[in-house]
Amino acid sequence: MIRPLTYIERVFSDGGLLSKAMTDFEYRHEQVEMAQAVEEAIENPSHLIVEAGTGVGKSFAYLAPLIENVKNSDRPSIVSTHTITLQEQILNKDIPILKSALDIDFNAILVKGRSNYLCQRRLKRVILKKEELISSRRQEEELNRIIHWSYTTEDGSLSDLEDFPDPYIWDLISSDHDSCPAKKCTYYKDCFFYKARKKIEDADILIVNHSLLFTDLALRRIERNILPEYSILILDEAHNIENVATEHLGISISNFSVKRLLDTLFNPKTQKGFLLSIDDEETPKLVEKARIESEVFFSEVREWVRRKDNEGEAVRIRVKGFIFDRLTPILKDICASLKNKKEDLKSKNERFDINYYLKRVADISDSIKAFLEQDLPGYVYWVEISKRANPRISLNGCPVNVSKILKEELFDKVDTVIMTSATLIIEKDQFEY
Repeated sequence: MIRPLTYIERVFSDGGLLSKAMTDFEYRHEQVEMAQAVEEAIENPSHLIVEAGTGVGKSFAYLAPLIENVKNSDRPSIVSTHTITLQEQILNKDIPILKSALDIDFNAILVKGRSNYLCQRRLKRVILKKEELISSRRQEEELNRIIHWSYTTEDGSLSDLEDFPDPYIWDLISSDHDSCPAKKCTYYKDCFFYKARKKIEDADILIVNHSLLFTDLALRRIERNILPEYSILILDEAHNIENVATEHLGISISNFSVKRLLDTLFNPKTQKGFLLSIDDEETPKLVEKARIESEVFFSEVREWVRRKDNEGEAVRIRVKGFIFDRLTPILKDICASLKNKKEDLKSKNERFDINYYLKRVADISDSIKAFLEQDLPGYVYWVEISKRANPRISLNGCPVNVSKILKEELFDKVDTVIMTSATLIIEKDQFEY
């Protein structure tokens, strides 16, 4: 009696489904072994680490069993990569081939971070408040370019914009959780972000990058999320996840980032800024005080590092409160002033907009406080100073070992995690399940 072919054999064998859909199909024993291992991990929920060298065809090896599982799951699956190149290959090449080859109905989409999308409400406000917000002819030309694009764009995302926009302009008009009225917004039905979110709700497979995945993980700590609940996670190019996780689960504040935020609120040189657009006369005084305190604060950090004779290098900070915290009190004063102004505003839109800046000021204040007090368990803290005339001085903190965080906050909460890469070298106790 002839044994019937398994699903994996029907897909990958000579004369199988893939060979009929691809003129250049080549049977690969290693690919079949990987696909069978992935199928087993999905059917009997468990975690799997696969080192698959170049030429194995690992994306087909995990996508085929993932697609087979679509009909058995009420949650979407996640495929996370490190590079845009691999994302584009999966979405534009591999998925279409598999759709053609397999008799399975499924929907796969690329998921982008919220800040990738244009907010039409914020754009209209910038147009109305252009006099208070736009400080140069170049910025005005950039704004006009985006306005014209907004009438023709299909999805309202950065990838649909021909040239990357001026960061200052995009910061004013991009979608943001804290300034979003959601269903109360005039533009809700036509909102680019919520249209994309609706597609996520209807998708079976979500393709993301590691950065978005770990941003979502960090947001879940404060009971927010970007991605829906999922039961299967594929981590391709997994040799990069430790660095990406460390970056997104850590803290980093620089003198440049503080100055950029203060300038956005009120720039004394250009006499422009958000505070002028809401007729706030009191908070700009606090912003100017914060600017002075920030310069002194970071100068004191630099001087402390100089005494260690390590200028321009990463210097480990082991002492809590190694310098006096003169910056967070004034940042808190700015938050209090913004809250008071918010109560006085009659415009609902302006009250939503003020939330955006409140959150940003509060986040920087909290990060500086956490750095100085070193109150995050299992974290290491350091200062970096660039070698330039006007140096970038940054305060940084990150977990010493992300394996425990990944285990407790990711691996233990997902039924199946499959990690794969062409070169994946992991110590056996680095990711204990």
